[in-house]
Amino acid sequence: MLVTVTGQLVLGMIGALTLNTALKGRGLLTVVVLIPMMMTPVAVGLFWRMLLNNQWGINNYFLSLFGIDAIPWLSQSTFAFISVCMVQIWWGVSFVMLVLLGGLSALPPEPFEAAQVDGAGRWRSFTLITLPSLSPVISIVVMLRAIDAFREFDIIYTLTQGGPGVSTRVFSLQLYLTSFESQDFSTGAAQALILTTITLLLASRLIRSMSGESNG
Repeated sequence: MLVTVTGQLVLGMIGALTLNTALKGRGLLTVVVLIPMMMTPVAVGLFWRMLLNNQWGINNYFLSLFGIDAIPWLSQSTFAFISVCMVQIWWGVSFVMLVLLGGLSALPPEPFEAAQVDGAGRWRSFTLITLPSLSPVISIVVMLRAIDAFREFDIIYTLTQGGPGVSTRVFSLQLYLTSFESQDFSTGAAQALILTTITLLLASRLIRSMSGESNG
């Protein structure tokens, strides 16, 4: 969860900053980067499962053009974990970027103009003005993506079914396997209660953040 949320936040911020500039073809680029968000999780999982197939996946085909041996993207624990994180980041970064872009568009230009007059560079303006101003939006985005990460099931089940071994098994997938494959409904119910409690705690934190932002 930490890897995917961090990756989505970093790449989403980079994308939002890029699209917030007077970039040529900005509208077309926005549509392209939002395509993953329009896809259902199952479709995303099946799409990437074909691309990452060990035998006929297009990723290994391109690697073979450079003389690189095929990589077991979904059948080796380390690569499977990397692949799942990569796919989840690819799917979720569009949402993060869209929310951050809205936050950037709402920032007043005066502080940036004053910083430019004072000789502040882009990095200094970003760290001293943009990040503090966007902190309420960033906290909301992190909470939303954390809640989604705890509920994540479709993409991982479609890609690896939690394998190899338990390398890509998350809490919601473990709940499913315990309840319906192992037929251990009592343990599954306890796991569901834990997952619900964690989700409610994150949701309450999200509501408090949104309330604080609206009051501020």
